[in-house]
Amino acid sequence: MLIAAQGVAETPYQAGMDARADGDFAAAAGYFREEVDQQPQNSDAWVQLGLSLIPLERYDEAAAAFRRALELAPDYQDARIGLARLAFYRGDYEEAKRLARQAGDRDDARALLAQIEAAEAANSANPWRADLTVGRSELTQDLPGWTEASAALGRRVSDRASVTGLVEYARRFSDEDVYLQARWDQRIRPRVAAYVALGGAPSADFRPELAALAGITFPLTGDAGDARGLYGVLSGSAARYQTGEVAGLTSGLRYVFTGDQARMGANLITLVDENNDTRHGFALNAEWQFAGPARLILGYADAPETSENVTIDVQSYTAGLRYDVNDRVGIQAYFIHEKRSAYDRSGVVLGTSWRF
Repeated sequence: MLIAAQGVAETPYQAGMDARADGDFAAAAGYFREEVDQQPQNSDAWVQLGLSLIPLERYDEAAAAFRRALELAPDYQDARIGLARLAFYRGDYEEAKRLARQAGDRDDARALLAQIEAAEAANSANPWRADLTVGRSELTQDLPGWTEASAALGRRVSDRASVTGLVEYARRFSDEDVYLQARWDQRIRPRVAAYVALGGAPSADFRPELAALAGITFPLTGDAGDARGLYGVLSGSAARYQTGEVAGLTSGLRYVFTGDQARMGANLITLVDENNDTRHGFALNAEWQFAGPARLILGYADAPETSENVTIDVQSYTAGLRYDVNDRVGIQAYFIHEKRSAYDRSGVVLGTSWRF
């Protein structure tokens, strides 16, 4: 009997259920794919395949699996709830509510409807955001200090997108520049976000005459419903200065800890300067929510920077504190110290932000 029991092979379906229970969704999806290849009429396996694909953010494949389950079993409400969750993750709240209501009076359907209503309420409240900052820096070598100030106004135009306008004033030595920028932020998937921005300084002295920027953040590990995990970060820029064009590329990794209480990041920076020389650098950063609404922010960089129309290598240290007074108002303060080839710079930046 022992020999016979040991000879019973575990089916792909059973192996998939075990892997999903262990949180190994990639393995689970592979097992359930094997099961539906062998048993294409198994609606349970199609549903389990869809549920395993959701944490992997393979939403199109998950939707196809749920739809196939409904073709085989039109009253299979687990498949309909799966499609409703996919619509919610993609930001299509109306479709998510329609599918959840079709699933009937079930605990998971009611919970999903409550989650959708909470998300809609959060998105409709306080769609505007304003940010103000002022900063002052002192230089060594008896050089005159720098002054800077900025104002930004943004609005959430949908549950997945926002637009922001920015005005920056900067005085360095005896020159003054006003830099203007427009930015669009887009959430592509629950944990995938991208942005594009276009800006420039009319009659620029040291800021770029024209600049274009774009970037994307995407998950490498973790689940769709949880911010925790490892992310990839990729961004690029192209700018035109009085002395020539400068292009940059930044690639890096970011890790978000449970509950977003802490973050750590590392970036590699490549820049082609106004003389068409390629320069390299890196940046490290960390955040820690150490006491309620207070977050400590630390940064270090050894990277090229275009300043006063010349690209130089800058070693910088940043330490800051951000405090959320409530869910609408926040304040922050940063200390910055830079080591440059001709002088050092030390400065303080104060800022506030609020939603309304």
